[in-house]
Amino acid sequence: MPSYKITKKLEGVFRYQYMDSGREQRTQRYGHDGDGNRNARLNVQNYHSVYAGFQYFIRGENLKLMAGYEYAWGELLGRDTDINTGSWQLAVRTYF
Repeated sequence: MPSYKITKKLEGVFRYQYMDSGREQRTQRYGHDGDGNRNARLNVQNYHSVYAGFQYFIRGENLKLMAGYEYAWGELLGRDTDINTGSWQLAVRTYF
C-alpha cells in the first residue's frame, strides 16, 4: 500500500482498487435486497474502493495503531442500482 512518512512515528497510507464486471466471481456486499432481507449478499460489478488512513508506530513495526476510512461504490449486478458505502477501520497490530 502506498505510504508517506509524515514523522518518525506517523505514516499516511492510501489505496485505490478497481474490479471490472468481466469476472465470474464478483465482490459481494451485505445490504437490503428490496425483498425484506436486510442481510442479503449482493454481487457488485464495476467496483471501486478508496482507502486513506494513518499508522502510528508505538514500538516500530512490533506495535502500531492503525486507523482509516474506506469508501466504496459500484453497481449491483443485474439491477439498475448504484451502491455507495463507507466504513471506518481501527486496529492495533502486534508482531513480536
